[in-house]
Amino acid sequence: FGDISPDFPPEWLLYLPWSTLATDLFTPPSHKKVVSQDRWNQLWSQANLQGLDTRTNKELHNQKCTLTYPESGWFRIECGVFTLFYRMDKDTAPDYVGHHHQDLYHFCLYKNGTPIFVDSGRKNYQQAIGTWGQFGLSPQAHNSVTIDGIGSLPEKPYRYPIKYSNSKNSSIIESYDDCVTITVESTCFKRLIKPATLIRKIILNTNSIRIEDQFRGAGEHDITTYFHFSSNADLQYTDSNDWQVQSGEISGKFKIEFTEKPNITHHRGDDSPLGGVVSAYGKVKNSSTLSIDCKVQLPATLKYGLVFG
Repeated sequence: FGDISPDFPPEWLLYLPWSTLATDLFTPPSHKKVVSQDRWNQLWSQANLQGLDTRTNKELHNQKCTLTYPESGWFRIECGVFTLFYRMDKDTAPDYVGHHHQDLYHFCLYKNGTPIFVDSGRKNYQQAIGTWGQFGLSPQAHNSVTIDGIGSLPEKPYRYPIKYSNSKNSSIIESYDDCVTITVESTCFKRLIKPATLIRKIILNTNSIRIEDQFRGAGEHDITTYFHFSSNADLQYTDSNDWQVQSGEISGKFKIEFTEKPNITHHRGDDSPLGGVVSAYGKVKNSSTLSIDCKVQLPATLKYGLVFG
């Protein structure tokens, strides 16, 4: 969940064993009365997360779809053979310490425990612009989207007025007979000169994942979408914007399902951080990243899918 900083004394973690996250896993033998609001256990209070709407846990093809840790702002969804992670804050620029990468709209996907979609990770903590440390915080390091080169959160948002850098986010998880749909919506792109809104829908069924990005607004925008694959996955271009994906015994076809003609770049082991995934602090493995760029007249919907064989 993050680093323990020297800015915070050990007492800051005093009530950790009695937090709602911890007691779901283990109940301490004695009850500790929480007498302070200035502690770890208050980071993810309902005051911080009010407005996140989640609905799930219905039958999906005779298998339970379960949701874990929603009160923390971190979501783990177990659905058949798939495990999907994502996270969000109610406010894009929260005023408390935590994991504040530009990972709104981002997700990680596992199939039978094998990583498929991942994030690049943060190689180190170098702060200079253009370094691996800064890249790991950026939207380009995640399975996310930029509009006109802008991500969901300004770089160093505390340098800007709150009204500019802050946004309201919401998430809904719905389970149907044949699929689970995760909807993520934010006002983060309203700070653009030509304001826009992105609603991302992630749809899981028994053998596929589909991503539908619904852009609302007006005028032409340059939209770039990033998909990071595990270092064990091999990508081969076939035709008509289709890519064959192979990771061990798992195979599938990644499809770009819209009529606009995008500019697609396959990065693997490039000089830039795109094309690599951090395997340990200071260490990077070659991996495949697809960056998909196109000029789009809004409103528009861009669709992607990975169908497993």
